[in-house]
Amino acid sequence: MTPYNIQNTDFSLDDIKQVVNIHRQEIRQGFLSSLGNKALELLFSLAVESNYGVLLIAKNANNRKVCGFLLGTVDTGKFYKDFLIKKSFQAIIVLIPKMLSLDTIRKLMETLFYPSKSEIQDMPNAELLDIAIVKEHQGTGLARSLFEEFNSCLSEFNIDEFKITTEYPTHLRGGIGGLFYSSLHPFPNLQPAITKE
Repeated sequence: MTPYNIQNTDFSLDDIKQVVNIHRQEIRQGFLSSLGNKALELLFSLAVESNYGVLLIAKNANNRKVCGFLLGTVDTGKFYKDFLIKKSFQAIIVLIPKMLSLDTIRKLMETLFYPSKSEIQDMPNAELLDIAIVKEHQGTGLARSLFEEFNSCLSEFNIDEFKITTEYPTHLRGGIGGLFYSSLHPFPNLQPAITKE
């Protein structure tokens, strides 16, 4: 069995690039993946810089390659506000070529502003945004280890509950992702997943 190290600080630029590649490979149908590597690099670098982001990276202890990651927040609304304050100029430059479609613009606005939607207001501010494991390391318990580490990180902020949202309800109903989320029910602080409209 491969030994893993999970870290939440001291990320290199190469670590972020590996996380972006894993995101693009394993979450292909997600809206964020469609925005390209540079946009994802901005998002993950913000998670490292922001007081409201949590980035966990799992590395193979033998070769130090990134095998998976978890992206979460202690407060999603404040995390996206941080994005607008700290990364908006860079994001405009990166996203202008992608903004030729009204549908892309609509989805981007929904992503940035969905925490203010009325049906979200009664849910916890903290959130698990993304979790992905390289295919050959799936089924090893690594995702669960990242999930448990996320719980520990939130505990340090005295946060005892969080939510999971998804663009695609099928992520929760079937396949490896559905099985993974179904397996998390023993965690008392996991709120029911909701779907972004």
